[in-house]
Amino acid sequence: MGRSIIIACLCGVWATLVLPPKLFAGTEGNLLAFSGIVIAAVIPTMALMATVLRAGKRSISELRLLGNALIAQFDFWVGVLVIAIGISIVLVCGSLLKWHTVPFVSEWVGGVRYVFDPIQILNGLIVAGMVLMAFKVRPFIEGFRSLLELHVEQVVDEAQAAFDTETAGTTEAIKSKPSDPAFGAMVKH
Repeated sequence: MGRSIIIACLCGVWATLVLPPKLFAGTEGNLLAFSGIVIAAVIPTMALMATVLRAGKRSISELRLLGNALIAQFDFWVGVLVIAIGISIVLVCGSLLKWHTVPFVSEWVGGVRYVFDPIQILNGLIVAGMVLMAFKVRPFIEGFRSLLELHVEQVVDEAQAAFDTETAGTTEAIKSKPSDPAFGAMVKH
């Protein structure tokens, strides 16, 4: 995780220094839609996680282990949610500023002139957020898959318990019935 944050920050710094200030002008709607889709996927997942764990046939230690894993996964979803909301806020700020602020102009030694528009900081934040989000795609999919696997396992356990309860007396009932000595005998026709 630390590596992804470092790479995202480096990409953000690069974007701040190199990319044109109005790079994201006109694309806010698409990027906001992307963030909205992520948010729309994460919030119900977080709600599901709060109710997904059931005892079934698990021991207390298994339940604690699963509970801790779900809490760690919940923290992951909170991180994804914060990134998506952060990207959305930065996009709205850029749009409100019309992707322009008063630039700073500086003369460096040797006569090199550098113009820096503070709006470029928003570009850097957007790029850093998108890079960080890209690093979370695989864990994002794995998180959904693990929740599905847990749910399937619990449903199978519940179905097996219901079947066991329903058929518990069947074997004993069959054994207790007297058997007819003619049962299974060959019948002449």
